[in-house]
Amino acid sequence: MEMLSHSNLLQGRGELYYIMTLVDVAKEHLIENKMTYREHFVFGMRHGFSCLRAGTYLLIHAILPCFHRGAGSNLVAKLNKHFTDWRKLTEEKADNV
Repeated sequence: MEMLSHSNLLQGRGELYYIMTLVDVAKEHLIENKMTYREHFVFGMRHGFSCLRAGTYLLIHAILPCFHRGAGSNLVAKLNKHFTDWRKLTEEKADNV
């Protein structure tokens, strides 16, 4: 059996199927979001750590409701603002090219 790669086409049921690798999917995602890998990495890591921190606060809040009140709603508002601002910035960048 032939080893599959991202450029392989498979014949099956009379149709051709293109096999996308994870690299292809990642590149497509970066292009759709108008980001370099580095920009995407920093963006994702920053938001990932924000979510971990807020998650920790929420776990503490679940046990001791007097601490970290509003952690969940603050996180949602912060992420919404960051994603909205980033989307506007990338659209403006695309319009200026």
